[in-house]
Amino acid sequence: MAATVPLALSLALGIALAPAPEPTQPAPACPGPSMAEAESRLGEATHAERFAFAGLMTPPFLQLWLQGERPALPVLPDSITVLAEPELPLVILYGRRGCALGVLRATRPELYQAMRSSIGPAV
Repeated sequence: MAATVPLALSLALGIALAPAPEPTQPAPACPGPSMAEAESRLGEATHAERFAFAGLMTPPFLQLWLQGERPALPVLPDSITVLAEPELPLVILYGRRGCALGVLRATRPELYQAMRSSIGPAV
């Protein structure tokens, strides 16, 4: 009965006897700058407008990356951030899980062409 008293007492008090949960593993650190660091470095001085894209909106940006003679991105990006300022090329940041993978400068017509190729002539 001595073994059941703590169980009965814990049930009465609403305390679970399950082992304490192990702390969650922290996300691995980025090998380079995080997306937030890259955005602040590239956009802060210019006060650029920020536009974020993810999911089905990333293929045109990936196509734009692949058009140039650049090394392949280490993994497919899951997020894209575009920093735009009038009269200057767009700064396009490619990221995955909060880590910056690459940065590309492109003109608006270059981006529009890549979007037309992916989405169609509506752009």
